[in-house]
Amino acid sequence: MLPRTYRLKDKNDFRKVYQRGKSAAYPYFVLYYKTNNLKQSRIGFSVSKKVGKATVRNRIKRQLRELCRQKLQFFPGGKDYIIIVRSRALGASFAQLSEQMDKALIHLKQNS
Repeated sequence: MLPRTYRLKDKNDFRKVYQRGKSAAYPYFVLYYKTNNLKQSRIGFSVSKKVGKATVRNRIKRQLRELCRQKLQFFPGGKDYIIIVRSRALGASFAQLSEQMDKALIHLKQNS
């Protein structure tokens, strides 16, 4: 599980990232990111009801949380991230999600 200090949960924090942050689109998710004034990064997740019922949305969020936990050291520090899941992620395996996350992290590293 993703440690509590690395979670982005507050509605106002989400709004700030959406309004003032940058984004990068990938086949299975869209990644928003914005600098924060903290030492560590925080990660939030958003899955629309269009993606599926609650059990499906929760399963995808669990998979992405685990991916982020495994790759936490590769996220550039001092930023807030929001991962918005696309409906294409339903048919994706854990390995495919991991591959897309790796591409996103490479992009983040190059642009920070």
